[in-house]
Amino acid sequence: MKGFKLYIGVIVVLILITVIAIINKPKQVDWTDTLNKNDKIPFGTYVLHQNLYQIFDEKIINNNKDIYNLFAKDSLKNHNILIIGKTINFTKTDYIQLIKLAKAGNNIFLSAYQFSNTITKGLKFEVAASSSFEDAEVEFTNPALKDKTFNFKRGTAGLYLYKIKNKQTSVLSTNEINQPNFIKIPQQKGNIFISPNPLIFSNYCLLNDSTRLASAIMLSYLPKQKPLIFDDYYLRDLNPENGLLSAFIKFPALKWAYYLALFTLLVYIVLNIKRRQKAIPIIIPLKNNSLNFVKTISQIYYQQKNHQQLGVKKINHFFEFVRNRYRINLINKEEFVKSLSAKSGIEDSEIINILKASEKIKSIKQISELELIKISNLIDKFYKNAA
Repeated sequence: MKGFKLYIGVIVVLILITVIAIINKPKQVDWTDTLNKNDKIPFGTYVLHQNLYQIFDEKIINNNKDIYNLFAKDSLKNHNILIIGKTINFTKTDYIQLIKLAKAGNNIFLSAYQFSNTITKGLKFEVAASSSFEDAEVEFTNPALKDKTFNFKRGTAGLYLYKIKNKQTSVLSTNEINQPNFIKIPQQKGNIFISPNPLIFSNYCLLNDSTRLASAIMLSYLPKQKPLIFDDYYLRDLNPENGLLSAFIKFPALKWAYYLALFTLLVYIVLNIKRRQKAIPIIIPLKNNSLNFVKTISQIYYQQKNHQQLGVKKINHFFEFVRNRYRINLINKEEFVKSLSAKSGIEDSEIINILKASEKIKSIKQISELELIKISNLIDKFYKNAA
């Protein structure tokens, strides 16, 4: 009996040593390219999805249906449609619906490693890997961006487009040997944008200071004033072998954890003791990069000399601040000035100056840099002195 207890004790000690080794084993980075909006791993798109609301003025519409079933009606106009996936596989019916949507005035952005033959033959292009796949560059053809070159690591921008036979196609960016990697294909009232490098929009690239701006520039070709439909239908996993047990066996850590659990269960039955729960590790939350992303978008507007749009956004933020803090809406100008002056302690004249400058900026399409600085200083002064 004593020998049996000693044998069981040795087994328990070995199990404890194994568990401690597994717990203390350094966690490996998961480089799986899921492109899923909920994944915070390097090649997920969590950061993109969280920051789309700050890029576009209108709300984001999330969709998980195929393009035909979602847009079977031809009434959809003036929308942006963003589809990111590993493979975008359109049937002939889907492709016809795609062209209808683009011609109706929608801007459709497709980014994937592979496109079905209906897309490549219909839009007349092919996809291939460049000679510098692991370390490729992106250079935009826009003259204002000619001096900027973005270097992408880990094959995130290693594919390019060739056999482009549509004469209306515009090349928006190329790699280091002038092979197109981002194009625009006009379709009457709308456009179709093609990128063979979906990892450009992954967490890895959006959180990298050297590549974040390139991702933002590509998205800036979609009009900000139009609502965006984010379609993740084409990220579905259609592998029939994906069962619960196969998920455990697929990853070595989970496989050994599964075997260890079975062995522990056996020991539990033999010893008839209570199982203790292992300590739950503390997970440090990810850094919030929303502010950096907003700054990047602002830099794009500033570099493009779009002072009027920056001014309008500054004004809209001011009225939103007043609405949330003082519960005042601009319905009647005189009442607005009196109420805001009484609650904030700011002189009537300063509030009137902000309103006049706001009306002027909203009524014209272009403003000078000095006018943008003027309205910005007026609003900043209000924030600083308001009660």
